[in-house]
Amino acid sequence: MENLTTLCRSCHSWIHQQSTRADAPVTLTEADLSVLLPQDIEILRYLADEGPAQTGKIADSLTAELSPTTVRERLAVLMGLDNQVETRDRQIVDQDVQTGAWGLTGQIEHSARGHIPSDPQALIQRVEDEQVRQALERGCNRQTVMDVLDISGGRLSTKRSERVRMISPWMRFAAVVAVGSIQVVTPRVRQPTRQT
Repeated sequence: MENLTTLCRSCHSWIHQQSTRADAPVTLTEADLSVLLPQDIEILRYLADEGPAQTGKIADSLTAELSPTTVRERLAVLMGLDNQVETRDRQIVDQDVQTGAWGLTGQIEHSARGHIPSDPQALIQRVEDEQVRQALERGCNRQTVMDVLDISGGRLSTKRSERVRMISPWMRFAAVVAVGSIQVVTPRVRQPTRQT
Protein backbone atom coordinates (compact mmCIF):
# COMPACT_ATOMS: atom_id res chain seq x y z
CA MET A 1 0.00 0.00 0.00
CA GLU A 2 3.00 2.32 -0.27
CA ASN A 3 2.13 3.45 -3.81
CA LEU A 4 -1.55 4.23 -3.30
CA THR A 5 -2.87 7.37 -4.98
CA THR A 6 -6.33 8.74 -4.29
CA LEU A 7 -8.16 10.27 -7.24
CA CYS A 8 -11.65 11.57 -7.80
CA ARG A 9 -13.87 9.37 -9.99
CA SER A 10 -13.47 11.49 -13.15
CA CYS A 11 -9.66 11.62 -12.78
CA HIS A 12 -9.56 7.86 -12.17
CA SER A 13 -11.62 7.25 -15.32
CA TRP A 14 -9.48 9.62 -17.34
CA ILE A 15 -6.24 7.93 -16.20
CA HIS A 16 -7.53 4.56 -17.41
CA GLN A 17 -9.13 5.86 -20.61
CA GLN A 18 -6.37 8.16 -21.91
CA SER A 19 -6.14 8.31 -25.66
CA THR A 20 -3.04 6.91 -27.28
CA ARG A 21 -1.25 7.62 -30.54
CA ALA A 22 -3.17 4.75 -32.15
CA ASP A 23 -6.46 6.51 -31.31
CA ALA A 24 -5.52 9.66 -33.23
CA PRO A 25 -7.44 10.35 -36.46
CA VAL A 26 -4.26 11.83 -37.99
CA THR A 27 -0.73 10.48 -38.20
CA LEU A 28 1.34 11.66 -35.25
CA THR A 29 5.10 11.26 -34.95
CA GLU A 30 7.24 10.87 -31.84
CA ALA A 31 8.21 14.53 -32.27
CA ASP A 32 4.51 15.50 -32.27
CA LEU A 33 3.91 13.47 -29.12
CA SER A 34 6.73 15.29 -27.35
CA VAL A 35 4.57 18.46 -27.56
CA LEU A 36 1.10 16.93 -27.21
CA LEU A 37 -0.81 15.72 -24.16
CA PRO A 38 -3.23 12.74 -24.03
CA GLN A 39 -6.23 15.10 -24.05
CA ASP A 40 -5.00 16.56 -27.36
CA ILE A 41 -5.57 13.20 -29.03
CA GLU A 42 -9.06 13.08 -27.53
CA ILE A 43 -9.69 16.58 -28.92
CA LEU A 44 -8.53 15.42 -32.36
CA ARG A 45 -10.85 12.42 -32.16
CA TYR A 46 -13.79 14.65 -31.24
CA LEU A 47 -13.10 16.99 -34.15
CA ALA A 48 -12.79 14.08 -36.58
CA ASP A 49 -16.06 12.52 -35.37
CA GLU A 50 -18.17 15.62 -34.79
CA GLY A 51 -16.72 18.21 -37.14
CA PRO A 52 -16.11 21.86 -36.32
CA ALA A 53 -17.28 22.95 -32.87
CA GLN A 54 -17.00 25.77 -30.37
CA THR A 55 -14.55 25.43 -27.49
CA GLY A 56 -17.23 24.92 -24.82
CA LYS A 57 -18.84 22.06 -26.71
CA ILE A 58 -15.46 20.38 -27.16
CA ALA A 59 -14.67 20.81 -23.45
CA ASP A 60 -18.01 19.27 -22.46
CA SER A 61 -17.34 16.17 -24.57
CA LEU A 62 -13.93 15.30 -23.12
CA THR A 63 -13.30 12.56 -20.56
CA ALA A 64 -11.14 14.88 -18.47
CA GLU A 65 -12.82 17.86 -16.84
CA LEU A 66 -11.07 20.73 -18.64
CA SER A 67 -12.21 24.33 -18.71
CA PRO A 68 -12.99 25.95 -22.07
CA THR A 69 -9.91 28.14 -21.56
CA THR A 70 -7.68 25.09 -21.16
CA VAL A 71 -9.24 23.46 -24.22
CA ARG A 72 -8.70 26.69 -26.19
CA GLU A 73 -5.02 26.64 -25.20
CA ARG A 74 -4.68 23.00 -26.27
CA LEU A 75 -6.42 23.79 -29.57
CA ALA A 76 -3.91 26.61 -30.10
CA VAL A 77 -1.08 24.14 -29.54
CA LEU A 78 -2.65 21.73 -32.02
CA MET A 79 -3.16 24.53 -34.55
CA GLY A 80 0.48 25.58 -34.27
CA LEU A 81 1.97 22.10 -34.10
CA ASP A 82 3.63 22.51 -37.50
CA ASN A 83 5.42 25.59 -36.11
CA GLN A 84 6.60 23.76 -33.00
CA VAL A 85 7.67 20.46 -34.54
CA GLU A 86 10.30 20.90 -37.22
CA THR A 87 9.46 17.64 -39.01
CA ARG A 88 5.72 18.43 -39.26
CA ASP A 89 4.99 20.15 -42.56
CA ARG A 90 1.20 20.46 -42.28
CA GLN A 91 -1.23 22.08 -39.94
CA ILE A 92 -3.76 19.62 -38.50
CA VAL A 93 -6.24 21.86 -36.61
CA ASP A 94 -7.66 25.20 -37.67
CA GLN A 95 -10.16 27.78 -36.48
CA ASP A 96 -12.79 29.41 -38.66
CA VAL A 97 -12.21 33.16 -38.62
CA GLN A 98 -15.91 33.88 -39.16
CA THR A 99 -17.56 31.47 -36.72
CA GLY A 100 -14.76 30.81 -34.21
CA ALA A 101 -15.39 27.06 -34.54
CA TRP A 102 -12.43 24.68 -34.36
CA GLY A 103 -11.95 21.69 -36.64
CA LEU A 104 -9.47 19.62 -38.58
CA THR A 105 -7.96 21.61 -41.46
CA GLY A 106 -10.17 20.00 -44.09
CA GLN A 107 -13.29 20.97 -42.13
CA ILE A 108 -12.58 24.71 -41.93
CA GLU A 109 -13.57 27.00 -44.79
CA HIS A 110 -12.16 30.37 -43.63
CA SER A 111 -8.90 29.87 -41.74
CA ALA A 112 -8.04 32.20 -38.87
CA ARG A 113 -4.37 31.43 -39.40
CA GLY A 114 -2.61 34.18 -41.25
CA HIS A 115 -5.74 36.33 -41.17
CA ILE A 116 -4.83 39.97 -40.63
CA PRO A 117 -7.52 41.54 -38.47
CA SER A 118 -9.27 44.66 -39.71
CA ASP A 119 -9.70 45.87 -36.12
CA PRO A 120 -6.67 48.07 -35.25
CA GLN A 121 -6.62 46.86 -31.62
CA ALA A 122 -6.53 43.21 -32.69
CA LEU A 123 -3.76 44.01 -35.17
CA ILE A 124 -1.71 45.73 -32.47
CA GLN A 125 -2.26 42.66 -30.29
CA ARG A 126 -0.84 40.46 -33.05
CA VAL A 127 2.20 42.72 -33.39
CA GLU A 128 2.73 42.52 -29.62
CA ASP A 129 2.46 38.73 -29.84
CA GLU A 130 5.17 38.78 -32.50
CA GLN A 131 7.36 40.95 -30.27
CA VAL A 132 6.97 38.40 -27.47
CA ARG A 133 7.83 35.55 -29.84
CA GLN A 134 10.95 37.28 -31.12
CA ALA A 135 12.13 38.22 -27.63
CA LEU A 136 11.73 34.67 -26.29
CA GLU A 137 13.33 33.22 -29.43
CA ARG A 138 16.36 35.48 -28.91
CA GLY A 139 16.78 34.15 -25.39
CA CYS A 140 15.24 36.93 -23.30
CA ASN A 141 13.92 35.57 -20.05
CA ARG A 142 10.21 35.64 -19.34
CA GLN A 143 10.46 38.20 -16.55
CA THR A 144 12.28 40.69 -18.80
CA VAL A 145 9.66 40.25 -21.53
CA MET A 146 6.85 40.74 -19.00
CA ASP A 147 8.51 43.88 -17.59
CA VAL A 148 9.29 45.50 -20.94
CA LEU A 149 5.92 44.76 -22.54
CA ASP A 150 4.02 45.34 -19.29
CA ILE A 151 2.17 42.02 -19.38
CA SER A 152 1.47 39.40 -16.71
CA GLY A 153 2.75 35.83 -16.69
CA GLY A 154 -0.71 34.50 -17.55
CA ARG A 155 -0.96 36.79 -20.55
CA LEU A 156 2.54 35.71 -21.61
CA SER A 157 1.47 32.06 -21.65
CA THR A 158 -1.68 32.90 -23.60
CA LYS A 159 0.35 34.99 -26.03
CA ARG A 160 2.74 32.07 -26.56
CA SER A 161 -0.17 29.81 -27.57
CA GLU A 162 -1.77 32.51 -29.71
CA ARG A 163 1.39 33.40 -31.60
CA VAL A 164 2.32 29.78 -32.25
CA ARG A 165 -1.04 28.96 -33.81
CA MET A 166 -1.48 32.17 -35.81
CA ILE A 167 1.97 32.71 -37.24
CA SER A 168 2.48 32.02 -40.90
CA PRO A 169 5.60 32.73 -42.96
CA TRP A 170 4.23 36.00 -44.34
CA MET A 171 2.56 37.08 -41.10
CA ARG A 172 5.74 38.56 -39.65
CA PHE A 173 6.20 40.71 -42.74
CA ALA A 174 2.53 41.71 -42.83
CA ALA A 175 2.58 42.70 -39.15
CA VAL A 176 5.63 44.90 -39.63
CA VAL A 177 4.17 46.53 -42.75
CA ALA A 178 0.77 47.05 -41.13
CA VAL A 179 2.28 48.76 -38.11
CA GLY A 180 3.57 51.48 -40.39
CA SER A 181 -0.02 52.68 -40.84
CA ILE A 182 -1.01 52.51 -37.16
CA GLN A 183 0.19 54.64 -34.30
CA VAL A 184 2.02 52.24 -32.00
CA VAL A 185 2.79 53.30 -28.46
CA THR A 186 6.13 52.04 -27.20
CA PRO A 187 5.57 50.01 -24.06
CA ARG A 188 6.93 51.53 -20.90
CA VAL A 189 9.16 49.63 -18.53
CA ARG A 190 7.57 49.13 -15.16
CA GLN A 191 9.70 50.20 -12.26
CA PRO A 192 10.09 47.55 -9.59
CA THR A 193 8.14 48.36 -6.45
CA ARG A 194 10.20 48.80 -3.35
CA GLN A 195 9.09 47.12 -0.21
CA THR A 196 9.70 48.99 3.01
